[in-house]
Amino acid sequence: MRLGKWILICLIGLSVVSCNSGTSTNKTKIAKYKDHSLFLEDLQSQLRPYIGKEDSAQQVRALINSWLRQQVLLDNAQYVIADSSAQIEELIEDYKNSLLIYHYENELSQNEMDTVVSDSVLLEYYNANKKNFELKRNIVKIWYAKFANPFDKEKSFLPYFKNNSTESEMYVTEFCEQYAVNYFVSSKNWLYFDEIRKEIPLDPSYDQSAFIRNNKFRQFEDQEYVYLLKIIDYKVKQSLSPFELVKNEIKQMILNKRRVDLLNMNQRKLVKKALEKGDAKIL
Repeated sequence: MRLGKWILICLIGLSVVSCNSGTSTNKTKIAKYKDHSLFLEDLQSQLRPYIGKEDSAQQVRALINSWLRQQVLLDNAQYVIADSSAQIEELIEDYKNSLLIYHYENELSQNEMDTVVSDSVLLEYYNANKKNFELKRNIVKIWYAKFANPFDKEKSFLPYFKNNSTESEMYVTEFCEQYAVNYFVSSKNWLYFDEIRKEIPLDPSYDQSAFIRNNKFRQFEDQEYVYLLKIIDYKVKQSLSPFELVKNEIKQMILNKRRVDLLNMNQRKLVKKALEKGDAKIL
């Protein structure tokens, strides 16, 4: 019988099994390798529902081929590395134990660890560890806008763009939403200058730190676009990172330490309890 027809029969069989899963007791063998068999019912949970017959046939064929490849490889692997089977069993047992402990401790930390970190705790950690928060890259607060060239609304727009008032920021944001090809307008959020550098046509040989220090407003253009850039604030690399930039990083550090402390305390408690009950002994 051709494989395609057999797969179609398998699909029909799977439908029957699905409808009568509570009453069927006999399994239908659809592939075999030596003493190992693959049954029609084994594929049921692996098939994606609600797909056409042709796609289902391809899926069944792929599952059968995958099973056969696995059986052949396992058989040959066991033959080739027979002398190392004890070592492999030991590795499997170690991995199983590590996996069980990982899931247990993960569940424990999710259920029992305090995940609330107040701003005062974050700021205290920041002030006590400033030497660890040196900037590795230049950062800026900027207004940036990119418009199609020619930009015929430039004269009416630039006065708002150059002004730092809250009203101007709102106007610039609304204007850019309507007319800009791309933009980033924020007087509060820090941005790595490398990210905006990709957007503007700067000479590759320029000194980034010098550019940031010496340019509050710059306008660039090429044949396609006009670029407007205003630097509100900046910090160059090797200076202290602002608190708001590393706030989330600090929170993760504190949570990681809490998790380690919780797990270590739990381990000590369990070992102590086992020793007191006599379940564990140091001989």
